[in-house]
Amino acid sequence: MGRDLTILYDQLASPSSAVYALAQRRPYWIAAFVVLLVVVSKVTAVALMGPPLIAQAGTAFFLLFIIQQLLLAFVLLVLTAGIYHLAATNDEMIGDARVAFLLVCLCWLPYIFLGPLALVARGLGMAWSAWLLGLLVLHTWVFVLKVIAVKNYYSISTGRSVLVVVLPLILLAFLVLGAILLGLGFIGSVLPSLVT
Repeated sequence: MGRDLTILYDQLASPSSAVYALAQRRPYWIAAFVVLLVVVSKVTAVALMGPPLIAQAGTAFFLLFIIQQLLLAFVLLVLTAGIYHLAATNDEMIGDARVAFLLVCLCWLPYIFLGPLALVARGLGMAWSAWLLGLLVLHTWVFVLKVIAVKNYYSISTGRSVLVVVLPLILLAFLVLGAILLGLGFIGSVLPSLVT
């Protein structure tokens, strides 16, 4: 267990060595622990930085919100890891999708600072500017960790690993664009019949 916990430190201090340790040991409990910490930190940040009604919500609301965020995070992590694995494997089919899932989970580790960041931003009085700057730093940090993880685990070039990490965002943009076009087409077909 102590050796597994060093993976968390290595992810922040030396991500390359964390990738190799994670691929060898495969501690699923660390992935679950990181995701749980990230979700609790995110819910705390929403309570601090969100609308006042959210901060006044009861305990039941926050428990339901945490459960909803855990389910959403699991689906997002599985989809992202699957896309990374499919895009990063080469003709020899090296790598394991389960390790890709662990890597994506561990790359979310900097998001545990969302709650403390919201607390500091709120305490400074310049809440939104400090909050947005902190979010930019955290997202950049997570992006770099994902690129390092994909590059080291799948033994691919940096350029290809950047493309692999950006690919889910590109697919999401096409999905949103398709939904918008579909919605506009539906409105365009229904609107003339409503006007007449």
